Amino acid sequence: MTRITKAAPEQLELDPSIFQDASLDLPGSMTFAQWESVGKRLQRFGRSINWWVGDWLALGDELFGEEMWQAVDAVGVAASTLDSWRWVSTRLPKEERRPAVPWTHHREVAALDDRVKRFDILALAESEKLTSREVINMVKAAKAIAAMSEDEGPVEGKDPKTTESFSLTFTVPAGDRKAGLEIIETLEVLVRNELDRRGVELRKLSRTAS
Repeated sequence: MTRITKAAPEQLELDPSIFQDASLDLPGSMTFAQWESVGKRLQRFGRSINWWVGDWLALGDELFGEEMWQAVDAVGVAASTLDSWRWVSTRLPKEERRPAVPWTHHREVAALDDRVKRFDILALAESEKLTSREVINMVKAAKAIAAMSEDEGPVEGKDPKTTESFSLTFTVPAGDRKAGLEIIETLEVLVRNELDRRGVELRKLSRTAS
């Protein structure tokens, strides 16, 4: 028997028993607002499932190690996919996650070791509604900047005051010059923030779009 109690005039509290393997057992009579509220809850479930399972696996790994994979078959998802969900959850603490930003964006950002970079990119992704391509390009830029600064000590036989130039190349949709320039402008923010943080003076920043 379906058990649903009314928590508020226009919202239904869903009992776990309504979720069956191949059905959603809802009452045959409800208002439009109540029906709509159920849909919003289901949307939330869809957005959050990767995080929920990822956190479950991360805890299992911490508590039981390799033994936890014995329970993986019960989820019914490929082991490689589950391992990806677990990895992202372990890489990004709960306080770094942004519910309004797609999980796939978080997966790209999780590859960065610098917590400040992860915060900057996710914040921009939320405020500017960045696409997956834009996030991927920003992660590329962050990795390139990190690689440039791996060895910040003086190099023998080289004047430390000597200026250097570097370039980053990104791929944008063919024929979409506007989108390409928008990506570059977003990347400029990331580059400038990093150089400012390191006390490096940016003398010139040039763009080329073809």
